[in-house]
Amino acid sequence: MIDKNKPLRTLKDVKAFASYISGQLKLRFLPNQSFDHYYNAVTGEPMFSDEEIETLEHRRAEALTICDTEGVDVVDYLSGDMRVYNQIFG
Repeated sequence: MIDKNKPLRTLKDVKAFASYISGQLKLRFLPNQSFDHYYNAVTGEPMFSDEEIETLEHRRAEALTICDTEGVDVVDYLSGDMRVYNQIFG
C-alpha cells in the first residue's frame, strides 16, 4: 500500500503508485495526463479536489522523473509486469 502524501523514490514506488490509482481509486493511470482531467462520468464533476490534484500531480511528476533517471519508459516499465499492466490499462 502507498501513502500518496509521501514522495516516490524508487521504481517500486512508481509501480505502487500506479497500483494505487488503478486498485484503490479504480482509475486508469495515464502517466502523461494530468489528474485535473479525471471527471466523474455520471455527474461530470471533477474526481479530485484542487488539493488532491496538487498531491497526485507531485507523485505523477516524481514517477516520470524516476523512470527518466532510471532510463525506462514509464508505460514500458509498468507493462513489464502484466498483472500491473492489466490492472492499469485493462
